[in-house]
Amino acid sequence: MRKLSARWVPRLLTPEQKLIRKMISEECLARLQHNPVDFLRRFITVDETWIHHYSPETKQQSKQWTAKGEPVPKKAKTLRSAGKVSIGMLRVFFS
Repeated sequence: MRKLSARWVPRLLTPEQKLIRKMISEECLARLQHNPVDFLRRFITVDETWIHHYSPETKQQSKQWTAKGEPVPKKAKTLRSAGKVSIGMLRVFFS
């Protein structure tokens, strides 16, 4: 066992999710103690990364038609993060 930094421990879990996580951890620990070689042969890890993206318009795309004498249209300020994408990675190790 090792001590984890607080930033790696999920804080926003419901009591039910915490209980399920505890039960799964206890089951994995029992399997590891029963047969460590077989348990470690099949090991799966999952990593998820959120990437923020922003695609600004080009000058050509942002042009608007106006008649002579009309005021120039004001451009709205764009937000830095137009969206985000989840990239999930699943690593499976089998010997």
